[in-house]
Amino acid sequence: AHGCFLHTCNNIEYNNETQTIDKILGAPMQSHQLYLTGIDVQFLIGIDNHEPLLEWVSANHVPWDKEAGLPAKVILVELFSALLWLQLGSFEDLDLDGDGLLTREEVKASVSKLFGDPTIADLVVDNVFAIADFDGNGVISPLEMIITSLVATDLVSPHCLDDERLLKAIEDTVANVLNEEDSSSVRVTKMVKRIKDKIYVDKGGVLKRTEHEKTLGKLR
Repeated sequence: AHGCFLHTCNNIEYNNETQTIDKILGAPMQSHQLYLTGIDVQFLIGIDNHEPLLEWVSANHVPWDKEAGLPAKVILVELFSALLWLQLGSFEDLDLDGDGLLTREEVKASVSKLFGDPTIADLVVDNVFAIADFDGNGVISPLEMIITSLVATDLVSPHCLDDERLLKAIEDTVANVLNEEDSSSVRVTKMVKRIKDKIYVDKGGVLKRTEHEKTLGKLR
């Protein structure tokens, strides 16, 4: 190995004079040994233009998960935007004109009320609105709010690996969004059945935003 090294951790001893790695985890680096490493996907698609790395990626056809390639800043913005939906109240609370759909202005009013700031930044509102507007049509339906809230509850307390917990999370989320005190009411039960029969999880049993988008598409 020679030159073009990226950031390394404290367990890697790098020799600036020879521009080589001397030790890994206290042991001499073996050029023939395979090492498991972690790297930001952005480097694999051209950030900082590390030519040897890009050539290696091209030659080896390196695959990666699309969601793993999101920059940390984007992930954090989506995370906090999703979590905010858990604090905005029920769909009925947000739907000021009672037409069954949430507009950007209605979401802005609720976000402004939550923060106690009528001059809340448009960027904050745009991010909160966009995370729930799955189809990008400029309005949010009760179903979209339910799916967004379900994603958010999973972020707070993962429930996807347990069928019983997942069902309870769906019931509680639907009840909260629909402003129903009884999670066993007919209205809640119908929506829960609709979601449960179509819900998507990945092969590892984990709920992901992309899987929820597929769920939403099948529920339309």
